[in-house]
Amino acid sequence: MAKTPGHFTDDEDGSTHQSEAVRSIVSRKISMWTDDVASGFTSAWNQVGSATKDALASFIDATDEAGVWAQEKIEEEYTKALKNAGLNRELIKVRMFDYTAGVRSNIIGGFKDMIKSACLSDPDMWPLITTAYRDTLDKVLHDIEHEIEVSLEAAILKQQSSLRLEGPRGEAAWERIYVRIRAFMLYHYLPHDLSIFGKIQDPAYIVLLFVTLLPVHFLRLTFLFMLLGFIVYPTPPDEFQLINFILMTKGSQFLSSGLFTMARGSMMYFRCFSCCKADMAQCIVVNGPGSVDSLLLSSLDYLGAIVLPWLAFHWLPYSHKSIARTYVGRRLELDDVTEEDEAIKRTKSFASKVLVFQGGRLRKLLVWDVKCFSFSLVVLTVMAICTWREDEGNLDLFTWLWTSAQFKEDMFWAKVLYGLLSLPFLPFMIPLFLKVLTHCECTGFNEHGACVEFVMPPESRMKPRRPRSTTQMFGLRHIFGALGLRRRGSTSVPAAGPSAATGGGSSGDGCAKAPTSNTVHGRGIGGSLADDEGLP
Repeated sequence: MAKTPGHFTDDEDGSTHQSEAVRSIVSRKISMWTDDVASGFTSAWNQVGSATKDALASFIDATDEAGVWAQEKIEEEYTKALKNAGLNRELIKVRMFDYTAGVRSNIIGGFKDMIKSACLSDPDMWPLITTAYRDTLDKVLHDIEHEIEVSLEAAILKQQSSLRLEGPRGEAAWERIYVRIRAFMLYHYLPHDLSIFGKIQDPAYIVLLFVTLLPVHFLRLTFLFMLLGFIVYPTPPDEFQLINFILMTKGSQFLSSGLFTMARGSMMYFRCFSCCKADMAQCIVVNGPGSVDSLLLSSLDYLGAIVLPWLAFHWLPYSHKSIARTYVGRRLELDDVTEEDEAIKRTKSFASKVLVFQGGRLRKLLVWDVKCFSFSLVVLTVMAICTWREDEGNLDLFTWLWTSAQFKEDMFWAKVLYGLLSLPFLPFMIPLFLKVLTHCECTGFNEHGACVEFVMPPESRMKPRRPRSTTQMFGLRHIFGALGLRRRGSTSVPAAGPSAATGGGSSGDGCAKAPTSNTVHGRGIGGSLADDEGLP
């Protein structure tokens, strides 16, 4: 059969349908495969992006941590470098201070020789006095040289101070009361931040000082006994405070039992002479020195003047130094020093005299005090024996001692003699001489009753009093104002306006109020003078 153009047969038509079916299947497969590939690629891309993002975040975190660590490491190394530089500087200062010891010794030795030659230049001075004078000068100048060296070392070298700012605390009711009374007494009588010029502005100190100076029998002794108890308990007591108590007790004895009591007795004699000339002897028996005092209290005051200092001296071996100075450079030098070398060095040092021979030169002063007491007791015994027969010959000795006004008179002047013989202790009430004698760090008590270093603050805690003029002191300004009198050349002061009240305006009078300083003096608990440079 002839094939017509454009006409397909059945076979060709079937193959065409098959081809289209295959092509459709293949396209669907390709589309499905393409979709699978696209979804897989998208999923893979998302996973890669998420992993990349996590890796990038981890990298950023690691970089930040590395930066913080590097910064901390740099700061640590910088601080360590500063610390080492400060330590090396302190070590160099220590070595320079030690190397120049010979130069300083020669300079101070030249001054000492010049002072001794000037004091011993008199050719007519007796040899005995010359020898005693030379020995005394050698000891005093040696002590002064030691204090100069200590002061220079403290001023040049960086140091650490251990301060106990927390005072004792009581658990029981009576302990709390005792601690409060103790803190009040010691803070006002032996403060850590006031000199004598600051203490005389404290009313509580004035009252306590009058108690120690009043020539009233047994009152002064009772106060001093309480003060010693406050210093000793809670234990251990401070070494400087015990030595200061001994010297203060004996120095005040010269004033109260010596000068003031002698003046009191002289005034009693003068009163009897002025008011009872006809019967002056009877006036002295009734109202004379010693007659108005109790024999028991007078005897206790007489014996207590020597017992109290020796009680304080007995506590010296059990005392400690509340202020232990540690120099940074010295500590670096002593790192390689053994304990045996340190013990040998301490034994040969000047300060070991106080440790080995407890009390040092203070013991010699107390031995002098015992000799003075014995001498006054001998004088009292001789006066009592001489006046016993003349006063009441028909009484036995013990009855006469207990009832006689003459023995009271003898004891009164024996106590005056003993008080006047305490004159060598008087100079040591001055802090400078006390420091030279004891070679201890000065201490005081804070408001909590703790024994701390004595440091003068830049501003006194006592409120400064405004100086008063003579007219203000005697009230003359009000009198002159009432009479209409004014000083020559004075003018009336106009009332202050708002600007003057607030300090404004351009008056230029310079009356602006000074800014108030809120600086609190002190280092704090465990404070160190080396904290400003990171030193240990």
